[in-house]
Amino acid sequence: MNKVVLSLISSLIVSVFFLSFSAISAEPRLEPTEQERARTVYIFHQPIVMLQAKFGFTTPEERVLRIRDTLRNFTQEDVREPLKIIPVTRYNQQGRLFVMNAKPVMLLTESDLDEGDDLTLDQAAQRVLARMKRSVPCFATNMTLSGLRFPLRRPRPVSWHG
Repeated sequence: MNKVVLSLISSLIVSVFFLSFSAISAEPRLEPTEQERARTVYIFHQPIVMLQAKFGFTTPEERVLRIRDTLRNFTQEDVREPLKIIPVTRYNQQGRLFVMNAKPVMLLTESDLDEGDDLTLDQAAQRVLARMKRSVPCFATNMTLSGLRFPLRRPRPVSWHG
């Protein structure tokens, strides 16, 4: 019985330890503050990534707004293409550029990762890519159904010959 209790306590401690470290990365927060929300990219209310790097005079919050505008300007043809990650160097930092239909979506850099994060840039980029891929089909469906950019075709009138 003592071994079972000790085992449960050990696994609980390991889980809490793991969750505390995963919460300090560029990963979206479970309960974000107002500032963290402003730095988080969302696609259909799903958190994708929290950005932290500042480039020149561009803050993480401004980067999020630019990404949001970029996503809004994609066409249905764009979202049919697969998302890709391209390794780049910007401002003497390694980064991963996410592109869709050869159009840049967002840049994730080493500075977006918190210190103490045990994810590499490639691992973080793969997690972001997975979250984006889950959201893009919803994005494409919404573009089609919303009628804002791509109105639904009206059904042809049906004539009955009696």
